Amino acid sequence: MDTKKIVQLLQNKKTQNYTYNTIFFVIFSVFVLFAIRPNLVTAFNLQKELQDLKLANRELDAKILKIVELQSVAESYRDQLPLLDEALPDRPNVAKVIEDVRKSASDSGMLINSITAEQIVLAVDPNASGDEVLDTGGTGNIASTDSYQHFQVDMVVGSGFENMDTFLGSLLTQRRLKGIDSVSILSDSAAADAAGEERYTVTLLIGGYYL
Repeated sequence: MDTKKIVQLLQNKKTQNYTYNTIFFVIFSVFVLFAIRPNLVTAFNLQKELQDLKLANRELDAKILKIVELQSVAESYRDQLPLLDEALPDRPNVAKVIEDVRKSASDSGMLINSITAEQIVLAVDPNASGDEVLDTGGTGNIASTDSYQHFQVDMVVGSGFENMDTFLGSLLTQRRLKGIDSVSILSDSAAADAAGEERYTVTLLIGGYYL
């Protein structure tokens, strides 16, 4: 194609429109690539972060509500927390357990033949930090778990069935937590109460618990 025809073609209105449109789209594409696209990417990232924050906010609100609920429950039981300390103290207080058992037996009309408990020595654990203590000594009846310690009181009494029933009911309703680990009952044919009820020699292992 000679130069004259090229000049005529360029001067053609339709050709000029195509040329302008092509140049416009090229410039617009470059503008989108280098100017608008980073802004769009930023906008999408911000939108995603906003959704993540909304989700985290909902989870945080749920945790706050749970904490408030637990605080409300703790507040409702606040007056009863001292009872928990009495039921499961942080020391064995063996003398208190023996006194409770002795009183329940006497009030129930039982004849106490003997009542003993293994010696508990609180000693510092050389491998423990701070003032942590451990139980040593005794007759091997001290047991423990990860959550509490346990010792036993050995008790031998003379009793009828009604007295025993009254004793057990009294013992298990006391504030200090106790359990009946074992019971052995032998008939005492040589003994009877004033009403003629047969008497028994009862050997009990009573468990005491502490933290």
